[in-house]
Amino acid sequence: MIDYHIHTELCCHAIGKMEDYVEAACGADLSAMGFSDHLPFNETHMKNLSMELEDLEFYLNKIPELEKKYGIKIYKGIEADFYPEKQNEIEDLLNKHEFDYIFGSVHFINGWGFDNPKFLTEWKNYDIDLVYRSYFQNVIEMTKTGLYDIVGHIDLVKKFGYFPKDSFDKEIVEVISAVKEADMIIEVNTSGLRKPVREIYPSEFVLKNAKEYDIPVVLGSDAHKPQDVAGDFDKAKALLKKVGYTRTAVIEKRKIVDWEEI
Repeated sequence: MIDYHIHTELCCHAIGKMEDYVEAACGADLSAMGFSDHLPFNETHMKNLSMELEDLEFYLNKIPELEKKYGIKIYKGIEADFYPEKQNEIEDLLNKHEFDYIFGSVHFINGWGFDNPKFLTEWKNYDIDLVYRSYFQNVIEMTKTGLYDIVGHIDLVKKFGYFPKDSFDKEIVEVISAVKEADMIIEVNTSGLRKPVREIYPSEFVLKNAKEYDIPVVLGSDAHKPQDVAGDFDKAKALLKKVGYTRTAVIEKRKIVDWEEI
């Protein structure tokens, strides 16, 4: 299997050098891996949440060196936020570099880092149903940009275990439909099992709908420390099989080039 979602100390909130993660991937017997550190983003409130601009070239140049040294396929990925007020800047930076894939993620709602433990107490100031509605609308808007290949942790809004009173089944179907329309891939991200919600992103309901729309999937650990590489992939594969998936996508140079059996 391939772990497409791996961070490093370059993003300023993970631990371990790039070499440490490659060694962990080799030890996990992965067929390949992909680094997906956070795209540099020059915003004061995002300090220590993304790479510095001067580190991006180092990061991209280091990947082929590590691939040659360790003999494992390493994809050049990046995780780029959907941030409406800065989309032009994000697009310009993405277009200056060649990536194998780009994760699109929503971490902010009107500037509020809803999934950041630093701002956890702010949840009490919001209507949870409105938070969910805003989050899913942002995901839909993200799919319309055409900038991203993979939707990262598509139901991240549940991270701290806050759930809405109303059913959001209709909104989820709308999100899945938008992903399909954009010809994007959905990530099955195991990091939710390490968070308060104790669930994989996405939930079984979301993943079942993705399967009904025949949307491709990839696996990601969202590792922020080497020991989390490929973490809980057995549970992710079991969930995929439960809803009917039999294979995951292999993506390179922004396209699906092959498939791996689960």
